[in-house]
Order: sequence, then structure tokens, then C-alpha cells
Amino acid sequence: MREQYRSEIEAILRRSDLSTITTKEVRHSLQEQLGISLDPIRKDINTLIKRIFIEFESARALENEKSLAADLVVQKTTPNVIKKRENKKKKDSQVDKRSPRWPLFKISPPLSTMVGTDICTRPLTVKKLWSYIKRNNLQNQNDKRMVVCDDLMKQLCKGENTISAFTMNKFLGDFMVRVSQQEQDSCRKIFQDREGADA
Repeated sequence: MREQYRSEIEAILRRSDLSTITTKEVRHSLQEQLGISLDPIRKDINTLIKRIFIEFESARALENEKSLAADLVVQKTTPNVIKKRENKKKKDSQVDKRSPRWPLFKISPPLSTMVGTDICTRPLTVKKLWSYIKRNNLQNQNDKRMVVCDDLMKQLCKGENTISAFTMNKFLGDFMVRVSQQEQDSCRKIFQDREGADA
């Protein structure tokens, strides 16, 4: 395995939209960055990219949810301070880091059935989907990067029998519609009531 390229691949994924990026695009970006052709080891590089993608997205989703939980605690304990800082219209960059606000999405079936909610943030949706996959033993035992589709997963992934976690991520957008700006606050109250401190 070409582990020496791990840091470069992670950097590419970190600055990319994980809902649309493809293995080919990552490989091409890596080639441009290194100034060499990776065609002789294309299969190995693709395998490494897919493996890092799974690790990377899982870790990022967990980090995002921890940040949201910490933000909720700050809001509950120091509401006046947070309000004053928000009124500065982001003049203090540290406020943005301390108070991340992941937009809410309306989730439609079959995804809503699998994640158990019809309103959610994207990071938490990914986390809940993986919980569904693991709870129903849908991971290929010989290759954990691959998911064996049950009936709901087939509906999500347009009839595929098996699918990689990397590719699965691309189908989520078909079942997620961003809540309008006017409805974000009211939907967030519902979301926090359901999810508690994890919201």
C-alpha cells in the first residue's frame, strides 16, 4: 500500500466537498501536486484513497458533533455573552470557531427511515447512517469498506447490491434538502429537543 501518500490525500479531502469528490479527482489532484504519473500504481492508489476517505469522514463527523455539543453547553451557560458577540457580525473570528452552526436538512425516505429522523445536520446524518449499517451487519466482513445493500440501502443507492462507502456518500444529497434560512431556527428547536446535547 502506498502509505507515503496518506498526508497528501488527507489534505486534498480536507479541502474538498466530500459529497461530490471522486476517487479519480483525488488521484488527479495528487498527481498534479506531486508532478508525477500514478498510472502504474492506480489500483493501489484508488484503494488507499477509499480507505482514507472512510477514516477521514468518520473522524470529521465525530469531531463536528463534539463541537456542536460543546457549543450547546456554552449557549446554555453564557447566553448573554454569546448574544453580544454574535451582534458584532463575526468581527471576532474566535466566535465563529466557538459557535459552529451546521445547517439543518429535511431528510426524506428511505434515508429518513434509516437514520430515524426527518431533520438533521449532514455530519450527524452520516454518523446515524453508519450506525444503521453496523447495527444491521451490512458491512462486507472481508472488506469493511464495502456495504452490502439491504432493501432500504438499495433504494438509497439506486438498486446497487453492494457499494463502497466512498460512493455511498454521493447518494445522500438526493434525499437531503436544506431547510430555508427562515425555518432554520424553528427546526433547530425541534432538532435539539430530539437529539439533546448531541444536537
